[in-house]
Amino acid sequence: MIGIIRGEIQKIRRPIYLLLLSVAVIAPTVLFTYLLFLKKETRADLVTMSGVLGGVKLGGLFIGIISLSIFASNFAQEYTFGTIKNILTRHPNRLTLFIGKLMTQGFLMGVLIFFAIFLSLIVAFLRAHQVGLSTHKWMTFSAFGSIFQVFGNLWLTALYFGVLGASLGTILKSPIITISATTIWIVVLETVLTGLLPKIGNYLPGQSISSISQGGHGYLRELIVATAYVGVISFSAVTIFQRRDITG
Repeated sequence: MIGIIRGEIQKIRRPIYLLLLSVAVIAPTVLFTYLLFLKKETRADLVTMSGVLGGVKLGGLFIGIISLSIFASNFAQEYTFGTIKNILTRHPNRLTLFIGKLMTQGFLMGVLIFFAIFLSLIVAFLRAHQVGLSTHKWMTFSAFGSIFQVFGNLWLTALYFGVLGASLGTILKSPIITISATTIWIVVLETVLTGLLPKIGNYLPGQSISSISQGGHGYLRELIVATAYVGVISFSAVTIFQRRDITG
């Protein structure tokens, strides 16, 4: 397992890759946080930390799609470039390989989400000072609890989307097909279906997973639905991966 994680770290430590990934994850949350302070009508909600973190939570779906794309690319590209054979030669236990790759990508997303929240809060403090908004309620135990809760929900959302992307990438063996198909389904088709039949949105995979980042009412139901989808798809992916012939 340690060897697998070290190998994955070598892949993701490229400066350009990390820079682009950091911008993709951090920029939306920072931007949404900044925009919260533009309207005077919404500033009353920013007195508490839960209101300030609304901008961070708005980036949940963006972070989820990015996480899905990262995981899908990482897994599917092993087939595209033919490197899966060499990796399995060094690490023949396919289940351990699958889990090790997930752990590394999941840790990376956790670090990026941490910095996204951290920088968003810096922007919030600066903007609050500019508009004369009191921040004394932002430094309470309740406020720190809200921060940890939002971090946990965003990370869980990223992990669920990531495992979904990794699993579909393993099954389809193509990063382009996996990312384009899942993005179209989640962003376009699920949005249309939810618009036509609002209640069905509670049971769609993308809507359920992205709703985890928001917390609040219906959280447990969304968590159960998301876990069911991700569990079935990941189990199918692991089963296919373990039985697939890659010698040809």
